[in-house]
Amino acid sequence: MKKTLKTPIFFGILVIGAAFLITSCDIVSDIIDGIQTDNNNDNNNNDNNDDNPKPTEDVSTVKTKFNNHYVYKQTNECSVTPSTGDVNILVVPIQFKDKTSFNTNQLNAINASFNGNKENGENDYWESTASFYKKSSYGKLNFNFDICDPYVPSISSSKFESITDDYATETTTLLKELNSNAPTIDGKKVNYSDSRYDSDKDGYIDGVWLIYNEPNKNKVGDYYWAYTSYLDSANSIGKFSTYANCAISFLYDGSSKGYDAHTIIHETGHMMGLDDYYSYELSNNYGYCGGLDMMDLNIGDHNSFSKWCLDWIEPYVVNAKNATVELESLVESGKALVIPTNSFNNSAFSEYLIVDYYTPTSLNELDSSSAYLGYYPRNYLKEGIRVWHVDSRIIEIKAKLLQSGNVTYTPGSYLSPKSSTIPEYKATSNTTATYYTVANSNTPSYNSVNEDFALVELVSKNRSTLYNSRAAANDTDLLHSGDTLKYSTKKGSFNDGTSSNVTIKVDSINNGKATITISR
Repeated sequence: MKKTLKTPIFFGILVIGAAFLITSCDIVSDIIDGIQTDNNNDNNNNDNNDDNPKPTEDVSTVKTKFNNHYVYKQTNECSVTPSTGDVNILVVPIQFKDKTSFNTNQLNAINASFNGNKENGENDYWESTASFYKKSSYGKLNFNFDICDPYVPSISSSKFESITDDYATETTTLLKELNSNAPTIDGKKVNYSDSRYDSDKDGYIDGVWLIYNEPNKNKVGDYYWAYTSYLDSANSIGKFSTYANCAISFLYDGSSKGYDAHTIIHETGHMMGLDDYYSYELSNNYGYCGGLDMMDLNIGDHNSFSKWCLDWIEPYVVNAKNATVELESLVESGKALVIPTNSFNNSAFSEYLIVDYYTPTSLNELDSSSAYLGYYPRNYLKEGIRVWHVDSRIIEIKAKLLQSGNVTYTPGSYLSPKSSTIPEYKATSNTTATYYTVANSNTPSYNSVNEDFALVELVSKNRSTLYNSRAAANDTDLLHSGDTLKYSTKKGSFNDGTSSNVTIKVDSINNGKATITISR
Protein backbone atom coordinates (compact mmCIF):
# COMPACT_ATOMS: atom_id res chain seq x y z
CA MET A 1 0.00 0.00 0.00
CA LYS A 2 1.46 3.34 -1.00
CA LYS A 3 1.84 5.81 1.83
CA THR A 4 1.82 9.58 1.64
CA LEU A 5 5.24 10.87 2.63
CA LYS A 6 6.00 14.10 4.40
CA THR A 7 7.38 17.01 2.41
CA PRO A 8 10.89 16.07 1.26
CA ILE A 9 13.71 17.98 2.92
CA PHE A 10 17.33 17.96 1.86
CA PHE A 11 20.38 18.40 4.03
CA GLY A 12 23.57 18.34 2.02
CA ILE A 13 23.63 14.92 0.41
CA LEU A 14 21.03 13.43 2.76
CA VAL A 15 17.65 12.93 1.10
CA ILE A 16 14.59 12.34 3.25
CA GLY A 17 11.92 11.03 0.89
CA ALA A 18 12.80 10.62 -2.76
CA ALA A 19 9.28 11.49 -3.85
CA PHE A 20 6.05 12.83 -2.44
CA LEU A 21 3.38 10.18 -2.91
CA ILE A 22 -0.36 10.56 -2.76
CA THR A 23 -2.48 7.45 -2.54
CA SER A 24 -5.90 7.38 -4.10
CA CYS A 25 -7.90 4.21 -3.94
CA ASP A 26 -5.75 1.93 -1.82
CA ILE A 27 -7.91 2.07 1.30
CA VAL A 28 -11.24 2.76 -0.36
CA SER A 29 -12.26 -0.89 -0.41
CA ASP A 30 -11.48 -1.08 3.31
CA ILE A 31 -13.60 1.98 4.00
CA ILE A 32 -16.53 0.50 2.11
CA ASP A 33 -16.20 -2.98 3.60
CA GLY A 34 -18.93 -3.77 6.09
CA ILE A 35 -20.70 -0.41 5.75
CA GLN A 36 -24.30 0.13 4.72
CA THR A 37 -23.30 2.24 1.76
CA ASP A 38 -26.49 3.31 0.05
CA ASN A 39 -27.45 5.74 2.80
CA ASN A 40 -29.28 8.06 0.43
CA ASN A 41 -31.99 5.54 -0.44
CA ASP A 42 -34.13 6.85 2.41
CA ASN A 43 -33.90 10.47 1.15
CA ASN A 44 -35.87 10.73 -1.57
CA ASN A 45 -21.83 23.67 -19.72
CA ASN A 46 -21.43 26.65 -18.35
CA ASP A 47 -21.44 30.09 -19.91
CA ASN A 48 -20.72 31.85 -16.61
CA ASN A 49 -23.71 34.09 -17.30
CA ASP A 50 -25.98 34.51 -14.29
CA ASP A 51 -28.38 36.85 -12.57
CA ASN A 52 -26.62 36.86 -9.21
CA PRO A 53 -26.59 40.18 -7.36
CA LYS A 54 -23.73 42.43 -8.36
CA PRO A 55 -20.88 42.69 -5.85
CA THR A 56 -21.48 45.36 -3.22
CA GLU A 57 -19.81 46.52 -0.04
CA ASP A 58 -21.58 43.62 1.67
CA VAL A 59 -20.55 41.01 -0.88
CA SER A 60 -17.57 41.21 -3.23
CA THR A 61 -15.94 38.89 -5.75
CA VAL A 62 -12.53 37.67 -4.64
CA LYS A 63 -9.51 38.04 -6.88
CA THR A 64 -7.49 34.95 -6.06
CA LYS A 65 -3.98 35.53 -4.72
CA PHE A 66 -2.58 31.96 -4.72
CA ASN A 67 -3.58 28.94 -6.79
CA ASN A 68 -2.66 25.30 -6.27
CA HIS A 69 0.02 25.24 -8.98
CA TYR A 70 1.96 28.07 -7.32
CA VAL A 71 1.46 26.80 -3.76
CA TYR A 72 2.66 23.30 -4.63
CA LYS A 73 5.77 24.60 -6.35
CA GLN A 74 6.67 26.80 -3.38
CA THR A 75 5.86 24.30 -0.62
CA ASN A 76 7.04 21.03 -2.19
CA GLU A 77 9.77 22.05 -4.62
CA CYS A 78 8.18 20.03 -7.37
CA SER A 79 6.16 20.62 -10.50
CA VAL A 80 2.50 19.64 -10.67
CA THR A 81 0.23 19.47 -13.70
CA PRO A 82 -1.23 22.87 -14.66
CA SER A 83 -4.96 23.24 -13.98
CA THR A 84 -5.80 25.84 -16.63
CA GLY A 85 -5.21 26.25 -20.34
CA ASP A 86 -4.39 23.65 -22.98
CA VAL A 87 -2.50 20.83 -21.28
CA ASN A 88 -1.11 17.80 -23.12
CA ILE A 89 -0.42 14.65 -21.11
CA LEU A 90 1.38 11.52 -22.30
CA VAL A 91 -0.34 8.17 -21.73
CA VAL A 92 1.97 5.15 -22.07
CA PRO A 93 0.43 1.65 -22.12
CA ILE A 94 3.08 -0.50 -20.39
CA GLN A 95 3.04 -3.96 -21.97
CA PHE A 96 5.09 -6.38 -19.87
CA LYS A 97 6.44 -9.16 -22.06
CA ASP A 98 5.48 -11.88 -19.57
CA LYS A 99 1.82 -10.78 -19.48
CA THR A 100 -0.86 -10.91 -22.16
CA SER A 101 -0.44 -8.09 -24.66
CA PHE A 102 -2.99 -5.31 -24.94
CA ASN A 103 -5.72 -6.12 -27.43
CA THR A 104 -7.51 -3.65 -29.69
CA ASN A 105 -10.50 -3.35 -27.36
CA GLN A 106 -8.27 -2.49 -24.41
CA LEU A 107 -6.40 0.15 -26.38
CA ASN A 108 -9.72 1.61 -27.50
CA ALA A 109 -10.83 1.62 -23.86
CA ILE A 110 -7.74 3.58 -22.83
CA ASN A 111 -8.46 6.23 -25.45
CA ALA A 112 -12.16 6.38 -24.58
CA SER A 113 -11.44 6.75 -20.85
CA PHE A 114 -8.97 9.56 -21.39
CA ASN A 115 -10.29 11.36 -24.49
CA GLY A 116 -13.77 10.06 -25.30
CA ASN A 117 -16.71 12.42 -25.60
CA LYS A 118 -20.05 11.43 -24.08
CA GLU A 119 -22.05 13.72 -26.34
CA ASN A 120 -20.88 12.12 -29.59
CA GLY A 121 -20.94 8.56 -28.23
CA GLU A 122 -17.18 7.98 -27.92
CA ASN A 123 -17.74 7.13 -24.25
CA ASP A 124 -21.19 5.75 -23.59
CA TYR A 125 -20.63 5.12 -19.87
CA TRP A 126 -19.85 8.54 -18.39
CA GLU A 127 -17.37 11.31 -19.02
CA SER A 128 -13.82 10.74 -20.12
CA THR A 129 -11.05 12.40 -18.12
CA ALA A 130 -10.77 15.18 -20.71
CA SER A 131 -14.52 15.85 -20.97
CA PHE A 132 -14.95 15.72 -17.18
CA TYR A 133 -12.29 18.34 -16.57
CA LYS A 134 -13.50 20.60 -19.35
CA LYS A 135 -16.94 20.67 -17.70
CA SER A 136 -15.69 20.78 -14.11
CA SER A 137 -13.40 23.73 -14.90
CA TYR A 138 -16.08 25.57 -16.92
CA GLY A 139 -13.88 25.36 -19.99
CA LYS A 140 -10.77 26.70 -18.26
CA LEU A 141 -8.86 23.40 -18.52
CA ASN A 142 -8.56 21.56 -21.82
CA PHE A 143 -6.77 18.26 -21.45
CA ASN A 144 -5.51 16.33 -24.44
CA PHE A 145 -4.10 12.89 -23.70
CA ASP A 146 -1.61 11.65 -26.30
CA ILE A 147 -1.93 7.86 -26.29
CA CYS A 148 1.41 6.22 -27.07
CA ASP A 149 1.94 2.89 -28.76
CA PRO A 150 2.23 0.03 -26.26
CA TYR A 151 5.70 0.13 -24.72
CA VAL A 152 7.48 -3.13 -23.85
CA PRO A 153 9.94 -2.46 -21.00
CA SER A 154 13.21 -4.33 -20.61
CA ILE A 155 12.16 -5.67 -17.19
CA SER A 156 9.46 -8.31 -16.70
CA SER A 157 6.38 -7.84 -14.57
CA SER A 158 7.82 -10.18 -11.95
CA LYS A 159 10.93 -8.01 -11.69
CA PHE A 160 8.75 -4.90 -11.54
CA GLU A 161 6.73 -6.41 -8.69
CA SER A 162 9.85 -7.43 -6.76
CA ILE A 163 11.14 -3.86 -6.43
CA THR A 164 7.92 -2.33 -5.06
CA ASP A 165 8.39 -0.08 -2.02
CA ASP A 166 7.01 3.12 -0.47
CA TYR A 167 9.28 5.22 -2.70
CA ALA A 168 7.68 3.82 -5.88
CA THR A 169 11.04 2.46 -7.00
CA GLU A 170 9.31 0.09 -9.40
CA THR A 171 7.69 2.95 -11.31
CA THR A 172 10.71 5.24 -11.24
CA THR A 173 12.67 2.32 -12.72
CA LEU A 174 10.31 2.43 -15.71
CA LEU A 175 10.51 6.21 -15.93
CA LYS A 176 14.31 6.04 -16.08
CA GLU A 177 14.04 3.64 -18.99
CA LEU A 178 11.42 5.80 -20.73
CA ASN A 179 13.68 8.81 -20.25
CA SER A 180 16.46 7.17 -22.25
CA ASN A 181 14.22 5.24 -24.65
CA ALA A 182 11.13 7.33 -25.39
CA PRO A 183 7.86 5.65 -26.42
CA THR A 184 6.36 6.19 -29.84
CA ILE A 185 3.09 7.55 -31.17
CA ASP A 186 2.15 5.98 -34.49
CA GLY A 187 5.71 4.73 -34.73
CA LYS A 188 7.35 8.13 -34.19
CA LYS A 189 9.46 8.76 -31.07
CA VAL A 190 8.03 11.21 -28.55
CA ASN A 191 10.08 14.38 -28.20
CA TYR A 192 10.05 15.33 -24.52
CA SER A 193 11.41 18.78 -25.39
CA ASP A 194 8.35 19.57 -27.50
CA SER A 195 6.92 22.74 -25.93
CA ARG A 196 3.37 21.42 -26.23
CA TYR A 197 4.14 19.03 -23.34
CA ASP A 198 5.32 21.87 -21.07
CA SER A 199 2.52 24.43 -20.99
CA ASP A 200 3.80 26.12 -17.82
CA LYS A 201 7.36 26.25 -19.19
CA ASP A 202 8.96 24.91 -16.02
CA GLY A 203 11.30 22.50 -17.81
CA TYR A 204 9.22 19.37 -17.12
CA ILE A 205 6.50 17.72 -19.15
CA ASP A 206 3.12 18.50 -17.61
CA GLY A 207 2.44 14.88 -16.70
CA VAL A 208 2.62 11.26 -17.76
CA TRP A 209 0.23 8.35 -17.19
CA LEU A 210 1.38 4.70 -17.19
CA ILE A 211 -1.31 2.05 -17.77
CA TYR A 212 -0.21 -1.53 -17.05
CA ASN A 213 -1.47 -4.60 -18.91
CA GLU A 214 -2.89 -6.18 -15.77
CA PRO A 215 -6.57 -7.01 -16.42
CA ASN A 216 -7.30 -8.81 -13.16
CA LYS A 217 -8.13 -6.30 -10.43
CA ASN A 218 -7.96 -9.00 -7.75
CA LYS A 219 -4.24 -9.31 -8.47
CA VAL A 220 -3.25 -5.65 -8.82
CA GLY A 221 -1.44 -5.52 -5.46
CA ASP A 222 0.59 -2.46 -4.53
CA TYR A 223 2.57 -2.44 -7.76
CA TYR A 224 -0.39 -1.99 -10.13
CA TRP A 225 -2.52 0.10 -7.78
CA ALA A 226 -3.71 3.58 -8.75
CA TYR A 227 -1.57 6.36 -7.29
CA THR A 228 0.14 9.60 -8.20
CA SER A 229 3.62 10.80 -7.34
CA TYR A 230 5.67 13.97 -7.69
CA LEU A 231 9.42 13.91 -8.18
CA ASP A 232 11.11 16.96 -6.72
CA SER A 233 13.75 18.98 -8.52
CA ALA A 234 16.62 16.99 -7.01
CA ASN A 235 15.09 13.63 -7.95
CA SER A 236 13.45 14.37 -11.27
CA ILE A 237 14.11 11.91 -14.07
CA GLY A 238 14.96 13.90 -17.15
CA LYS A 239 11.79 15.75 -18.11
CA PHE A 240 9.60 13.67 -15.76
CA SER A 241 8.23 15.18 -12.56
CA THR A 242 4.53 14.40 -12.02
CA TYR A 243 3.16 10.98 -12.96
CA ALA A 244 0.26 8.65 -12.28
CA ASN A 245 -0.21 4.94 -12.94
CA CYS A 246 -2.64 2.07 -12.58
CA ALA A 247 -3.66 -1.29 -13.99
CA ILE A 248 -6.04 -1.28 -16.95
CA SER A 249 -8.49 -3.22 -14.78
CA PHE A 250 -9.53 0.06 -13.09
CA LEU A 251 -11.06 1.19 -16.38
CA TYR A 252 -13.53 -1.70 -16.14
CA ASP A 253 -14.84 -0.81 -12.66
CA GLY A 254 -18.26 0.32 -13.84
CA SER A 255 -18.07 -0.35 -17.56
CA SER A 256 -17.83 -3.70 -19.31
CA LYS A 257 -16.15 -1.88 -22.21
CA GLY A 258 -13.44 -0.37 -20.02
CA TYR A 259 -14.73 3.19 -20.33
CA ASP A 260 -14.89 4.01 -16.60
CA ALA A 261 -12.69 7.04 -15.86
CA HIS A 262 -13.61 7.53 -12.15
CA THR A 263 -10.20 6.42 -10.88
CA ILE A 264 -8.27 8.22 -13.61
CA ILE A 265 -10.17 11.46 -12.92
CA HIS A 266 -9.38 11.18 -9.19
CA GLU A 267 -5.69 10.55 -9.84
CA THR A 268 -5.52 13.38 -12.35
CA GLY A 269 -6.83 15.60 -9.54
CA HIS A 270 -3.77 14.53 -7.58
CA MET A 271 -1.55 15.35 -10.56
CA MET A 272 -2.75 18.95 -10.20
CA GLY A 273 -1.89 18.85 -6.48
CA LEU A 274 -5.23 18.07 -4.82
CA ASP A 275 -5.07 15.98 -1.65
CA ASP A 276 -7.14 12.93 -0.70
CA TYR A 277 -10.20 13.94 1.33
CA TYR A 278 -10.63 10.58 3.05
CA SER A 279 -8.45 9.64 6.01
CA TYR A 280 -5.62 7.11 5.70
CA GLU A 281 -6.24 6.23 9.36
CA LEU A 282 -9.80 4.97 8.89
CA SER A 283 -10.31 1.49 7.48
CA ASN A 284 -14.05 0.99 7.96
CA ASN A 285 -15.56 4.45 8.52
CA TYR A 286 -15.88 7.68 6.58
CA GLY A 287 -13.82 10.83 6.87
CA TYR A 288 -14.59 14.55 7.06
CA CYS A 289 -16.32 14.72 3.66
CA GLY A 290 -18.45 11.63 4.14
CA GLY A 291 -17.26 9.92 0.97
CA LEU A 292 -19.17 12.08 -1.50
CA ASP A 293 -16.58 13.98 -3.50
CA MET A 294 -14.27 13.22 -6.40
CA MET A 295 -11.23 13.51 -4.11
CA ASP A 296 -12.89 11.33 -1.48
CA LEU A 297 -14.39 8.16 -2.95
CA ASN A 298 -14.16 9.21 -6.63
CA ILE A 299 -17.82 10.29 -6.60
CA GLY A 300 -19.36 13.14 -8.59
CA ASP A 301 -17.80 16.52 -9.29
CA HIS A 302 -15.13 18.42 -7.36
CA ASN A 303 -16.37 20.64 -4.53
CA SER A 304 -16.04 24.43 -4.43
CA PHE A 305 -12.84 24.32 -2.35
CA SER A 306 -11.08 22.13 -4.91
CA LYS A 307 -12.32 24.26 -7.79
CA TRP A 308 -11.05 27.39 -6.09
CA CYS A 309 -7.65 25.80 -5.42
CA LEU A 310 -7.42 24.98 -9.12
CA ASP A 311 -8.26 28.55 -10.14
CA TRP A 312 -11.57 27.68 -11.81
CA ILE A 313 -13.85 29.89 -9.71
CA GLU A 314 -13.73 33.25 -7.95
CA PRO A 315 -16.30 32.99 -5.17
CA TYR A 316 -18.30 35.78 -3.55
CA VAL A 317 -16.98 36.91 -0.16
CA VAL A 318 -19.34 38.16 2.56
CA ASN A 319 -17.76 41.29 4.00
CA ALA A 320 -20.67 42.47 6.14
CA LYS A 321 -22.21 41.03 9.30
CA ASN A 322 -25.46 40.47 7.41
CA ALA A 323 -25.90 39.74 3.72
CA THR A 324 -28.25 37.94 1.36
CA VAL A 325 -26.78 36.27 -1.70
CA GLU A 326 -28.24 34.32 -4.57
CA LEU A 327 -26.38 31.25 -5.83
CA GLU A 328 -26.82 28.99 -8.81
CA SER A 329 -25.76 25.35 -9.00
CA LEU A 330 -22.01 24.95 -8.51
CA VAL A 331 -21.71 22.21 -11.12
CA GLU A 332 -23.55 24.35 -13.66
CA SER A 333 -22.37 27.89 -12.86
CA GLY A 334 -19.20 27.81 -10.76
CA LYS A 335 -20.66 30.10 -8.08
CA ALA A 336 -19.85 29.77 -4.39
CA LEU A 337 -19.90 31.95 -1.29
CA VAL A 338 -17.08 32.47 1.23
CA ILE A 339 -17.55 33.53 4.86
CA PRO A 340 -14.02 34.62 5.86
CA THR A 341 -12.17 34.52 9.16
CA ASN A 342 -9.64 37.07 10.37
CA SER A 343 -6.83 35.08 8.69
CA PHE A 344 -8.47 35.19 5.26
CA ASN A 345 -5.92 36.09 2.57
CA ASN A 346 -8.04 36.30 -0.62
CA SER A 347 -7.18 32.78 -1.66
CA ALA A 348 -8.31 29.22 -1.09
CA PHE A 349 -5.28 28.82 1.21
CA SER A 350 -6.64 30.30 4.42
CA GLU A 351 -9.47 29.55 6.88
CA TYR A 352 -13.12 30.17 6.03
CA LEU A 353 -16.51 28.63 5.37
CA ILE A 354 -17.36 28.10 1.70
CA VAL A 355 -20.98 27.53 0.69
CA ASP A 356 -22.14 25.99 -2.58
CA TYR A 357 -25.42 24.87 -4.11
CA TYR A 358 -25.37 21.17 -5.02
CA THR A 359 -27.62 19.74 -7.72
CA PRO A 360 -27.73 16.08 -8.88
CA THR A 361 -27.13 17.19 -12.46
CA SER A 362 -24.30 17.16 -15.02
CA LEU A 363 -21.16 15.62 -13.48
CA ASN A 364 -23.12 14.67 -10.33
CA GLU A 365 -25.92 12.85 -12.14
CA LEU A 366 -24.45 9.39 -12.74
CA ASP A 367 -23.30 8.76 -9.17
CA SER A 368 -26.57 10.05 -7.71
CA SER A 369 -28.71 7.87 -9.98
CA SER A 370 -26.70 4.69 -9.38
CA ALA A 371 -24.11 3.48 -6.89
CA TYR A 372 -20.56 3.61 -8.23
CA LEU A 373 -19.22 0.05 -8.46
CA GLY A 374 -22.63 -1.11 -7.26
CA TYR A 375 -21.82 -0.68 -3.57
CA TYR A 376 -20.34 2.79 -3.01
CA PRO A 377 -22.57 5.42 -1.36
CA ARG A 378 -24.74 7.27 -3.85
CA ASN A 379 -24.20 10.95 -4.40
CA TYR A 380 -26.79 13.28 -2.89
CA LEU A 381 -30.20 12.62 -4.46
CA LYS A 382 -31.70 16.04 -3.76
CA GLU A 383 -30.50 19.53 -4.44
CA GLY A 384 -29.27 21.33 -1.37
CA ILE A 385 -26.77 23.71 0.15
CA ARG A 386 -23.37 22.37 1.22
CA VAL A 387 -21.36 24.21 3.86
CA TRP A 388 -17.65 23.42 4.04
CA HIS A 389 -15.19 24.44 6.75
CA VAL A 390 -11.75 24.84 5.22
CA ASP A 391 -8.47 25.38 7.03
CA SER A 392 -5.79 25.31 4.38
CA ARG A 393 -3.54 27.91 5.99
CA ILE A 394 0.13 27.78 5.10
CA ILE A 395 2.60 27.37 7.95
CA GLU A 396 6.33 27.61 8.46
CA ILE A 397 8.11 24.36 9.40
CA LYS A 398 11.58 24.21 10.88
CA ALA A 399 13.37 20.94 10.22
CA LYS A 400 16.44 19.70 12.08
CA LEU A 401 18.60 16.67 11.34
CA LEU A 402 19.62 14.88 14.54
CA GLN A 403 22.79 12.88 15.09
CA SER A 404 20.66 9.74 15.20
CA GLY A 405 19.66 10.38 11.60
CA ASN A 406 16.08 11.27 12.54
CA VAL A 407 14.58 14.63 11.61
CA THR A 408 12.40 16.80 13.84
CA TYR A 409 9.74 19.06 12.33
CA THR A 410 8.71 22.06 14.43
CA PRO A 411 5.83 24.30 13.31
CA GLY A 412 6.51 28.02 13.30
CA SER A 413 4.16 30.86 12.41
CA TYR A 414 1.37 30.79 9.86
CA LEU A 415 1.98 32.76 6.69
CA SER A 416 0.70 36.31 7.19
CA PRO A 417 -2.61 37.05 5.40
CA LYS A 418 -0.86 40.13 3.99
CA SER A 419 1.88 38.08 2.31
CA SER A 420 1.78 38.20 -1.47
CA THR A 421 4.32 35.38 -1.90
CA ILE A 422 5.25 32.11 -0.21
CA PRO A 423 8.92 31.79 0.75
CA GLU A 424 10.82 28.97 -0.90
CA TYR A 425 12.62 26.19 0.95
CA LYS A 426 15.77 27.47 2.65
CA ALA A 427 18.60 25.39 4.11
CA THR A 428 19.96 27.42 7.01
CA SER A 429 22.83 24.97 7.63
CA ASN A 430 23.82 21.38 6.81
CA THR A 431 21.43 20.18 9.50
CA THR A 432 18.62 22.75 9.58
CA ALA A 433 16.12 24.03 7.06
CA THR A 434 12.94 26.09 6.89
CA TYR A 435 10.07 25.56 4.50
CA TYR A 436 6.35 26.30 4.22
CA THR A 437 3.53 23.81 3.77
CA VAL A 438 -0.25 23.56 3.95
CA ALA A 439 -0.77 22.95 7.66
CA ASN A 440 -3.67 20.50 7.56
CA SER A 441 -4.83 17.27 5.98
CA ASN A 442 -7.94 15.13 6.29
CA THR A 443 -5.67 12.51 7.85
CA PRO A 444 -5.24 13.82 11.44
CA SER A 445 -1.70 12.55 12.06
CA TYR A 446 -0.46 14.49 9.03
CA ASN A 447 -1.47 17.84 10.53
CA SER A 448 1.31 20.20 11.55
CA VAL A 449 -0.35 21.84 14.57
CA ASN A 450 -3.46 20.09 15.84
CA GLU A 451 -4.86 16.67 14.93
CA ASP A 452 -8.40 17.99 15.49
CA PHE A 453 -8.07 20.37 12.55
CA ALA A 454 -9.16 19.29 9.07
CA LEU A 455 -8.22 20.51 5.62
CA VAL A 456 -11.83 20.47 4.37
CA GLU A 457 -14.89 19.27 6.27
CA LEU A 458 -18.54 19.09 5.29
CA VAL A 459 -20.54 20.87 8.01
CA SER A 460 -23.57 18.66 8.56
CA LYS A 461 -26.99 20.01 9.42
CA ASN A 462 -27.61 17.15 11.85
CA ARG A 463 -24.24 15.63 12.86
CA SER A 464 -21.45 17.24 14.86
CA THR A 465 -18.94 15.65 12.49
CA LEU A 466 -18.86 13.07 9.74
CA TYR A 467 -15.38 11.91 10.73
CA ASN A 468 -15.24 8.26 11.81
CA SER A 469 -18.92 7.77 10.98
CA ARG A 470 -20.19 4.47 9.63
CA ALA A 471 -22.78 6.38 7.61
CA ALA A 472 -21.74 8.22 4.47
CA ALA A 473 -22.85 11.78 3.84
CA ASN A 474 -26.45 11.96 2.60
CA ASP A 475 -29.27 14.39 1.92
CA THR A 476 -30.00 14.94 5.60
CA ASP A 477 -26.56 16.54 6.01
CA LEU A 478 -27.38 19.31 3.50
CA LEU A 479 -29.46 22.45 3.99
CA HIS A 480 -32.75 22.69 2.12
CA SER A 481 -35.27 25.48 1.62
CA GLY A 482 -36.25 26.97 4.99
CA ASP A 483 -33.35 25.34 6.89
CA THR A 484 -31.09 27.31 9.22
CA LEU A 485 -27.60 26.25 10.28
CA LYS A 486 -26.17 27.88 13.39
CA TYR A 487 -22.48 27.22 13.05
CA SER A 488 -20.56 27.50 16.29
CA THR A 489 -17.67 25.24 17.22
CA LYS A 490 -17.32 23.81 20.72
CA LYS A 491 -14.57 26.30 21.55
CA GLY A 492 -16.62 29.18 20.16
CA SER A 493 -14.08 30.13 17.54
CA PHE A 494 -12.53 29.04 14.27
CA ASN A 495 -9.07 27.50 14.43
CA ASP A 496 -7.51 30.94 13.99
CA GLY A 497 -9.49 32.41 16.93
CA THR A 498 -12.18 34.21 14.93
CA SER A 499 -15.65 33.94 16.50
CA SER A 500 -17.47 31.01 14.94
CA ASN A 501 -20.98 32.30 15.60
CA VAL A 502 -22.32 32.26 12.05
CA THR A 503 -25.92 31.67 10.97
CA ILE A 504 -26.69 30.43 7.47
CA LYS A 505 -30.36 30.49 6.45
CA VAL A 506 -31.65 29.09 3.18
CA ASP A 507 -34.47 31.46 2.34
CA SER A 508 -35.50 29.57 -0.76
CA ILE A 509 -34.42 27.19 -3.48
CA ASN A 510 -36.46 27.87 -6.57
CA ASN A 511 -36.08 27.53 -10.33
CA GLY A 512 -32.40 26.65 -10.11
CA LYS A 513 -31.51 29.50 -7.74
CA ALA A 514 -30.85 29.44 -4.01
CA THR A 515 -31.21 32.55 -1.84
CA ILE A 516 -29.08 32.44 1.28
CA THR A 517 -28.85 34.89 4.19
CA ILE A 518 -25.66 35.06 6.26
CA SER A 519 -25.51 36.70 9.69
CA ARG A 520 -22.77 36.76 12.32
